Amino acid sequence: MGVDLTLLPFDADFYSHTMLQVERRRELWPKVTALDSAPLALVSKDFHCYLARDRNGETRYGTLPREDPYGTPYRCTTAGALSKLWTDPEVRDNVRNRAIWDYLAALPPDTRVVLHWH
Repeated sequence: MGVDLTLLPFDADFYSHTMLQVERRRELWPKVTALDSAPLALVSKDFHCYLARDRNGETRYGTLPREDPYGTPYRCTTAGALSKLWTDPEVRDNVRNRAIWDYLAALPPDTRVVLHWH
């Protein structure tokens, strides 16, 4: 089993309707986790997206819990910080990741992005 990453750029102060499923590239994960980030709880009181879970564990729109499925607090970085990884082979050599990083580069650099590890 591997770890996957979905990026959730803030569409407003407290929600994201955008989900960017990064292609699994294990070499990229340490570079993403090394970026400047802050706990989501310090950035947004409640954060709503389509990756919340109901009581039965089903994915639905709702409030994201404070911790990811691994028990780690969700973290938030910026589109500008993530854009620094645009030239990495794990991004450039994959059509999906290249498209995601192009999308991030089009956002204002201070756009907050939740790192959703699952």
